[in-house]
Formats: sequence, structure tokens, C-alpha cells
Amino acid sequence: MMNLVHLQDVSEENEIDFDQTIQEFGAQVGIICALESGQKIGPKEAYKQIKSLFKQLKTAKRTVYPKNEAS
Repeated sequence: MMNLVHLQDVSEENEIDFDQTIQEFGAQVGIICALESGQKIGPKEAYKQIKSLFKQLKTAKRTVYPKNEAS
């Protein structure tokens, strides 16, 4: 049986991982925006890539903050 301290440690680690995921999301969006601004990719492709990254971010959020748990 897991004790409360262990669960808190796991939760804190997950939150740190999620924070890193958010930072990576922001960096990737910045790169995609720069590529679109520089006309290396089109607006539709940029949107598609950002939408995909956002879906991944939502999945990561659900892992750390399940719906049945208060945010």
C-alpha cells in the first residue's frame, strides 16, 4: 500500500513534468509561428501542427489533473 508522502512525491514529480511539457509546448509554438511568418510553412500547416501539439498538452494535463480531482 502506498503512503500519503509517496503519493505527494509522485504528484509533485508529475506537476514538474507537466510544467516542462507546457514550456516545450510554448517553445514549439514559437518555432511554428516563426516558420509561418518566414513563409517556410503555410498558415494551414501551422494551425495543424499547433492543434496537434495542443491535443498532446491536453492529454498530459489529464494525466496530472484527472477530471474527478479539483483543479
